[in-house]
Amino acid sequence: MKSPKWVATTRQLIKSKLSERQSLVLTFVEQRKEEHGLNTTSNDLVENLNDELNSKTKALAVLTQLEDKKLLQSKKRSEPEKGIVKFFFPLE
Repeated sequence: MKSPKWVATTRQLIKSKLSERQSLVLTFVEQRKEEHGLNTTSNDLVENLNDELNSKTKALAVLTQLEDKKLLQSKKRSEPEKGIVKFFFPLE
């Protein structure tokens, strides 16, 4: 099993190599969870970061990139009138 110190160091290294857009999205997701207890969807990013992410496709792409880097995790949930929605949140 990997030590917490190793995991933290690896996570910091990954964060240091993020693009500006990825860093912005990661910060948004982390703050939204910390301050409001809310998970984030691609639609939330478009509504709040419209200057940087003006389409759900771009927003979902960045969220998925961060999930692939093990900085976020996600869950799918069925929402009335929206269908299946993927919610992203920081690793715990």
